[in-house]
Amino acid sequence: MIVTPGFAAATIVFFFTMILVITRPMKLNEAVYACAGAITVMLLGIVSLADIAEIYFKIEDASITIISNFILALILDRIGFFQLVAEYLIRLSRNSGPRLFWLTAGLSYLMTLLFNNDGCILILTPLLIKLLNATSFKKHEKFPILLTSALVATASSAPIGVSNIVNLVALKIIGMSLHEHVWMMFLPATLGVVFLTFLLYGLLRKSIPKTFVSKPFSPDSSRFHHPLKPLNSAKINPKHVLMICSFILGMRIILISSSMLGLSLSFLSIAGVLLLYLFTRKTYQISMRRTLTKAPWHVFLFAFAMYILIYGLNNVGITAELTKYMADMIKSMPLAESSITIALVTAALSNLINNHPALMLMMMALSDLHLNPIILKASYMAIIIGSDIGSLVTPIGTLATLLWLYILKENGIKIKWKSYMKVTLLAIPLTVVVTVFFLLGWIYLNINM
Repeated sequence: MIVTPGFAAATIVFFFTMILVITRPMKLNEAVYACAGAITVMLLGIVSLADIAEIYFKIEDASITIISNFILALILDRIGFFQLVAEYLIRLSRNSGPRLFWLTAGLSYLMTLLFNNDGCILILTPLLIKLLNATSFKKHEKFPILLTSALVATASSAPIGVSNIVNLVALKIIGMSLHEHVWMMFLPATLGVVFLTFLLYGLLRKSIPKTFVSKPFSPDSSRFHHPLKPLNSAKINPKHVLMICSFILGMRIILISSSMLGLSLSFLSIAGVLLLYLFTRKTYQISMRRTLTKAPWHVFLFAFAMYILIYGLNNVGITAELTKYMADMIKSMPLAESSITIALVTAALSNLINNHPALMLMMMALSDLHLNPIILKASYMAIIIGSDIGSLVTPIGTLATLLWLYILKENGIKIKWKSYMKVTLLAIPLTVVVTVFFLLGWIYLNINM
């Protein structure tokens, strides 16, 4: 491959931007650095205005859907829904450390499934810190609960594509529908998350106390206020809990079914937010204006800017080289071997440069291949597994884990990379391989049914 000035410029800008996103000098939002990098490649003429328009139409629906999910979670947080869930968590644990571990993992899975992984991290992590601070858990005993929650929450974006913005963008790139993703991925990825949780319990069980003492905790006891923090949490009426849970579950089913009906994901997501707002407006004095100002709009900017950077790499020929590599690999290997390799390559890229650009690069390369539907879908799912689960080996692999580290640091909890990777190096690569085998088994069953 010939290294042109454009190639060198796009590569340097991309890696410099990723260093800024990961290290966050001056503690600015990640979107600020990503936007600066995107503007640079535009000024250099690497990305055209026509490319910008194409990028916007590719991520518009996904971004609105994810932000709507954030707002939905924010409204529930404001009415005290998640505080009530946390209180139930303590009651159900019956002061058993192992039981609290499993309940926390289950809650993390459900929150990502019903909202999204970043929202789960932003809401659940501060709540867990407050919950654990109100117990007899020692400092080192909190680590297994907090780490498992973060890893399970992030990995749980794999089963349904609507839980992660990059998954939704990937679906658009590859031309797959959301219900196809769920049909092929829900069971294998869920089994993968269960396998990961068992691995984490095996690795961390010695640090989990058998029993603990708890006391009532206040949702406002922490000095750190996360982006979705309610200004005045109301106490939710227990009678409304079942109604709200049914509504959220119904919304998820409608979103997954929308592609079969030809309906817009973003339109349905906005409609769901408006319905919940109308229900809670009078009873809980919810202000939509205040809610909208607290929504993480930077998620859209971050995704848009990262996509511009990836388009820059695509325009200078990097994805063409990646396409050749993937074509040779898929042709020369059996399906199982190529799927595992694709997942591990995606995982390695994600841990080096973050899973947003890694997934986009791999998907753009895959979209240029002319594969039969089974191999195409298997390769797509392998990339998703590598991006959503495999990216967890290092703390910089996902935006969610970067947010998690920031929240912990603001609450006086410092997690060393050594402590983090001592667990993830053993658990994550094995989980990726096992989840790919679950996927291939599911594909084989469906082919022979």
